[in-house]
Amino acid sequence: MITKSLFKNQPAKSTNRFIGKNRIKIGFLSLFVALSLILTGCGTKTPQISVQDYNNELISLQESALDQVKSYFQALDDEYDGQNLSDLYTTMQENLSTLADKAQNASGYREDLTLKNAVLAYITGLQTSLDQHEKPIVRLLTSYSGSAQQFYEQDRSSINSGTLLFAQDLTKLDQALDIAQSTFAKKHKLKLP
Repeated sequence: MITKSLFKNQPAKSTNRFIGKNRIKIGFLSLFVALSLILTGCGTKTPQISVQDYNNELISLQESALDQVKSYFQALDDEYDGQNLSDLYTTMQENLSTLADKAQNASGYREDLTLKNAVLAYITGLQTSLDQHEKPIVRLLTSYSGSAQQFYEQDRSSINSGTLLFAQDLTKLDQALDIAQSTFAKKHKLKLP
């Protein structure tokens, strides 16, 4: 675009060169802003959880899973009747599934999934062991029409066997979790009690 000169003997000036310089300045400014956003992560950073809090959060899921199992067996001791046994078992397994989902959805600590995966394996291992060893007993008890005393006398060996196998599985799960937690603690310099 050519503008008229205010003075008679001066040539008219083009405003295109001013527009060109402004475009370059705007381009550099845009590039600077884009790089700044990229370098700062395009927003605020989420605070990093401490290694102790991360450990405690995951171990609380494992402890909650154990509490679910203890509550189930305590309920059997306190208020067992053949009617609610299946419901108690189903509720316990649903609660364990919820805890397993929480463990699955937990993030790793600085990309380290050791503890997360160990807690998840612990909870799912509990579920599997209970399905293998307790669920058959639940089925037997809920289908049995006689007295509980008669049932225990007749099927004591299967109950004892299931209890023993569950205890062995629980010991293995505890050992695997202890190893994973120790490995995690050493790597991240976490002091365990």
